[in-house]
Amino acid sequence: MKLRSYSARLLSILVLSVLFTACSDDDEGDILHYYNPILSPDGTKAAFAIESRVGVKVASRQGTSNLAVRTLSSGAETNFFVGDNLEQSRYWFTPDGSAIAVLQEELKFYTLEGALAGTFVSEFQSASPSAIAFNGTDRMVWATVLNNRLLIGEAEFSNAPWVPLNEELLVDDPLVGEVWDIQATNSNTVLVYLKDGTIREYATSGSILNQLKVEPFGSSDPWKNRIHYYFSRFNGRSFVYVLDNGGIRQANLTDDVDSLIIVNEGNSLNNF
Repeated sequence: MKLRSYSARLLSILVLSVLFTACSDDDEGDILHYYNPILSPDGTKAAFAIESRVGVKVASRQGTSNLAVRTLSSGAETNFFVGDNLEQSRYWFTPDGSAIAVLQEELKFYTLEGALAGTFVSEFQSASPSAIAFNGTDRMVWATVLNNRLLIGEAEFSNAPWVPLNEELLVDDPLVGEVWDIQATNSNTVLVYLKDGTIREYATSGSILNQLKVEPFGSSDPWKNRIHYYFSRFNGRSFVYVLDNGGIRQANLTDDVDSLIIVNEGNSLNNF
């Protein structure tokens, strides 16, 4: 049953990525792209960044500054401003599905109607890969790369108005190699994806639990080469799913196996 649940979630996101591929026409206010769809914990809503254009035909792009929340059953959608370059940011539904955490220079919490509900200030930098993961309903692990050092922290927060109560820096270690992407997991570990293709899984103590070398992705755009899924300790193994030009790769950290499981036959995965 667990495997089916994971597979269904992966399939749902893939369907969203196909549905939300680039679109454009010449009318004022065009939506040019949808980026990075995510599902709510109960699977009833999706959130995604929108890139739009202001003016007619020759006007410049407005950029990705709005987040859309869509109810999948009805198609009803709410759009609201959260900040520039949203396609290069990360965002997550809170465990109860009532708010969305958006990570840019700060971690901000928005209600599904777009009201700012709280701000969490830490060491995050928008120019560096950063991530959070919720551990239950009132705790989270955050991770970021700052001055070529890996920082991992844990915080307790209040659901209303989503403000931190206590925070602790758990890891402050130098990194060897440049980072493409970073992903915190809900199992108190952090995945670091280096430019040379190395994927490391760190414990919140700073120790390396697993390491795997995959084919490096030769793109100048790190936001199109991200860790998208992490299945923690399924049947005693750790799986990481990475999107690259070829499609979606499954990296089995436990058995040191890397394989292509979904082939990209066009551009539908570009904004996944």
